[in-house]
Amino acid sequence: PEYGCSCATGYQGDYCLEQCQPGFYGADCKQECGHCKGECDIYTGHCHEGCNTTYLTRPHCKQPHSYLKSAGKVLSLGVGEIQYEIDFSPNNLVKSNDNTLFYILQYREIANSSWNNFTSDASDGGIDNTYDIFEEGGITTAMRIFDLLNREYQIRTILLDEALETHDPSLTEPFEFELCEGETLKVENKTSTSIGISWVQEIDEDSQETNSEPTVCHTEGYKLEINQIENDKFHKERVITTVRNSYEIKNLSPGQTYNIELKKLIKDNEYVPLSNTNVTTRDEVIDSSDNIMGVTISKTKSVVYVEWFASPIYTTFYVKYKLRRYLPCTEQETTSTLHVATTSNTSYSLELKDLESNALYELFVTGNENQNVNPQNSSFTTTLDTKTWKCNNLTS
Repeated sequence: PEYGCSCATGYQGDYCLEQCQPGFYGADCKQECGHCKGECDIYTGHCHEGCNTTYLTRPHCKQPHSYLKSAGKVLSLGVGEIQYEIDFSPNNLVKSNDNTLFYILQYREIANSSWNNFTSDASDGGIDNTYDIFEEGGITTAMRIFDLLNREYQIRTILLDEALETHDPSLTEPFEFELCEGETLKVENKTSTSIGISWVQEIDEDSQETNSEPTVCHTEGYKLEINQIENDKFHKERVITTVRNSYEIKNLSPGQTYNIELKKLIKDNEYVPLSNTNVTTRDEVIDSSDNIMGVTISKTKSVVYVEWFASPIYTTFYVKYKLRRYLPCTEQETTSTLHVATTSNTSYSLELKDLESNALYELFVTGNENQNVNPQNSSFTTTLDTKTWKCNNLTS
């Protein structure tokens, strides 16, 4: 054709008399056909015999069906079950020109190559009790999968259109998790100041019946979150990470209830809850002869001054103090240990510069070097400095 002109769709050449060669269509035959079975229509590019893979949308067989970037996220692990959610928001959905109506959840043990369908128990129904109704736009509420063995699993989410055609599953990243034997908190022992816990791996019934070896757990680590419960409120006591399956929590208060939550590292510093329990430490009966009477606390701009009465028994005194929490954030975690100062006087000065600002401390004086708790703790706060708040919900 002349400059600035083009041939009608389906034709090419100087006089627009030549039909498009196989694999091309449109005006001047400049557009390539999609992945068709056979040839595409030289006028429209439609693949009349369909696509050479069901993973592409008809009629042009160029675009993949809609798919999710990520299959989902594990929220928590339990005995033989998980809780998870699926993100159907635009940030996670690659939308095509198809009409997505359903989704299906598939799983496999990592050691296997074949995938299996989960049977749907969703309240919104589905087809053949397998397909769930697809609703674009948000994140699902927490959903559960039951009756799982202690294995490593992969789970993927597949979207389907009205013809039950779908995308290439490899486009969606599956989520992985591992269920291990006995990952439930068990209290082994407790005293007035410590709690010993374990989450021992045990041989499950399936392994015993088949005379096979118990599943090896590939866990990279665990996290323990310990919260002291006061007036039905949680106050973070400390957070502990470990690769072991047992731990002794020390330096606790007697007669106090603690919530202990076990979390499991699954990937990239991401932990999911496994188990939690409430444990109350024993009440400690303290020998009254150890008590030092008349403890008073006063403060100046630079020191916290502690005084007490002389003892008819002891000539050496131990001032023991511990950071309880930062102010005013009662939910801020602390990992403070018990500090000990020794003196033969009946007074002692703590330098404020050596203490944390904006903090609540507990203190007691004893003549017993080995005494670590006292029901009659005294408390004091350090200098308030609005520039050094250590609360997660405040800025410095």
